[in-house]
Amino acid sequence: MSVIRTVRTLRLGAYPNLLWVVVEDDQGATGLGETFFGARAVEACIHETVAPKLIGMDADPEPVRMALVPYAGHQAAGAELRANSAIDIALWDLKARRNGEPLWRALGGRCRQAIRTYNTCA
Repeated sequence: MSVIRTVRTLRLGAYPNLLWVVVEDDQGATGLGETFFGARAVEACIHETVAPKLIGMDADPEPVRMALVPYAGHQAAGAELRANSAIDIALWDLKARRNGEPLWRALGGRCRQAIRTYNTCA
C-alpha cells in the first residue's frame, strides 16, 4: 500500500466556488477530488486541519475516513464535511489509478445493468 506524501488544492478565479484537491502518494500516483461552495473555507480546513493528519498515513480511503471523524457524536456539516468529502473522492481516485482499474470497479464493481441519471445542475 502507498503512503500519502502531499495534499494540494487548486482554485481558479473563473470558478470561485469550486475547489479541486490532489492527493499524491509516495510512488508519485495522484488522485483528484473536488467540492463546491465556500472554496476558500474548505481550502483552509484542508491545509490547516486535514492535510497535517494525512501526511504519512496509508492512502487507503477507509482508514483515512475514520481518522477524519473528529470525535464520537460530532460530524461537522460545513467546510469540514466538504473537505473530508473532497479528500475521500481523491483517495478513491488514487486507489483506482494505483491499481490500474476504472473508478467504478474500485468502488465495488457493477451492481446493475443500467441506472437512470439525475442532474441537479441549476
